[in-house]
Amino acid sequence: MKEVVWCFTYIKEITLREDYKEVYILWRERNPVARINLDAKALMNLKNYISKAQKLTAVEIDEIRENIILEIGEATEDYTNEVNGDRTGANGIEYQKKDKTKETLIAVKQRLINIQAPKESSTHLRIR
Repeated sequence: MKEVVWCFTYIKEITLREDYKEVYILWRERNPVARINLDAKALMNLKNYISKAQKLTAVEIDEIRENIILEIGEATEDYTNEVNGDRTGANGIEYQKKDKTKETLIAVKQRLINIQAPKESSTHLRIR
C-alpha cells in the first residue's frame, strides 16, 4: 500500500499532476514481479481505495511525502553541482562545509599568530 501511495506522490511532486499511466510505469519499474495482472486503472482504483478507506495514517503519508521531497532535493542538488562543475556526490554540501570550516580555522590561527607575535614597528609609542 505504501508503495502505491509513494509512486502517486512521487509523480505528483515531479510533474505537478497525477497521471495514472506514468504512475503505473514507475510502479511497474519498482515492482516488476508484484501483482502481474494489475493494470494502470486497477492501480488507480487501489490508490483511491487506500485514501478513501484511510488505510494509511496522515503521519505515514507525511513521512512518504517528506522522503520524496528529500530524494528530489538530493537529485536536484547533484544535477546542479554537476552542471556548475562543483564536486558531485551525496556529500557535496558536506565538502563545501568542511572547506569553509577549514578556511575559518586557518584565518583564526593567522589572527592568533599576529596577536602573539611582537610587532617590530611599534616599539615606540606615539604620544599626542
